[in-house]
Amino acid sequence: MTAPVTTVWPAVGGWQHLLTKQITVLHLADDAVLEDAYGNATKDIASIDVVFGYLEPEAEAVHLTSADTLITTHQVILPPGIALTADDTIVVDGVSYRVIEALHVSNARTGIEHHVEGHVLEVQG
Repeated sequence: MTAPVTTVWPAVGGWQHLLTKQITVLHLADDAVLEDAYGNATKDIASIDVVFGYLEPEAEAVHLTSADTLITTHQVILPPGIALTADDTIVVDGVSYRVIEALHVSNARTGIEHHVEGHVLEVQG
């Protein structure tokens, strides 16, 4: 299936000039379950957004020696209007991160969405 791709460019002026990393958001389909190369159930991509955002590590990486696995959590900041959910995956510089929490932050006075924050998990190994 070919998922529709939407590209969102950063706004000129304001705080959004700080969103300098190109981030691809893969929105997974709720109902379409496929099998990967190993026969494991996986979801199909429903749509793709390409946006500029900000990504930084949140905490020290945890190294699981028995599994030889490195787990790191990061915070991602995206422009308003991106429908980020905990079912999504983001890709930054060729590295995939699983979204574990998505917050749509609004201005308390106006109720207008200001930005989208996500907490993502990177697993290596």
